[in-house]
Amino acid sequence: MKMGRYINCFLYRLNQLIIIVSTIYLFSCGDSDNEEVESIVEEPKVAISYIEISKSSAKIAVGDTLHLSCNITPVNATDKNIHWTSSNEELAEVSSDGVVTAKAIGDCEITATPSSIYMPQTCKLHIIDEDLFEAVDLGLPSGIKWGRKDVNSYYAWGEIESKNIFYWERYKWNRDGNGNGIWKYCSNDGMLEMEMEDDVAYIWGAHRWRTPTKEEYQELIDNCDWTYEDLSYRYYGQKVKYGQYKVTGPNGNCIYFGLIGEYYSNYNKRRGEIGIYWTRNITDPYTLDFDDPYKFAFCLCVTDNSYSVSYSSRFMGHFIKPVRIEK
Repeated sequence: MKMGRYINCFLYRLNQLIIIVSTIYLFSCGDSDNEEVESIVEEPKVAISYIEISKSSAKIAVGDTLHLSCNITPVNATDKNIHWTSSNEELAEVSSDGVVTAKAIGDCEITATPSSIYMPQTCKLHIIDEDLFEAVDLGLPSGIKWGRKDVNSYYAWGEIESKNIFYWERYKWNRDGNGNGIWKYCSNDGMLEMEMEDDVAYIWGAHRWRTPTKEEYQELIDNCDWTYEDLSYRYYGQKVKYGQYKVTGPNGNCIYFGLIGEYYSNYNKRRGEIGIYWTRNITDPYTLDFDDPYKFAFCLCVTDNSYSVSYSSRFMGHFIKPVRIEK
């Protein structure tokens, strides 16, 4: 009987021990499972609400590259991957990180599309000949090359868009009707040379050309042979005066400056009598006795019997003879 009681007591205590151990194990497993659940909880995804491509349009020369990018809203978007495509890979290719390479002359579109949402943004690409203005080496001491062709329209100084009316009121860098409200290239900023962003030769020449300096025009005058050619003709029995200068460099190559007149208001003045070509330089405020020298910029002025560096009011419409920017 005693032996039976001992066995029952042993079995009872063994059963209690098993229950205790099982309880401890269950609690420990439960904590581990909770930790594992907590460790695999993901942060909530943040969707893109808007993207903006760095350039909506661009000019580029054959052989050049352009790096496009996208601003993504919000900045903490989860998936910022962008897929880049070209509408015509024979004209331009684009890499996976937005680097465009121009291959041939023409127009195409580069499109950026987020991988997480269909929200395409495009850049209209205009690809031009890198020698758009036909560079001519005249054999000058500086080695600079001049364009055989002009930037073929009339522009106010420091403006990059052609227009039909030339007044102080219509001048981009002026706030009033008499030139007293000039707010760039003025006495406040002291800037005497056109920035590239305001240079139409640079913009339209896909950053391969620029407006020349007054010193570069003076180099032409000092080192080249200038010959006036009378190109007058008769129109309905009336003589129409016109002419141009043939400018021949030390090596025999030449460029031309025509007497193309100038624009004031909405009409061409003195066509056939004068030709005026902008430089990139404001007149010197320390040597010219004007009420405000910043109203004027240097230019090349040619007539049928003279050629020299002169100056003109910045709002007037004149031509530009570009010079080449070498790589």
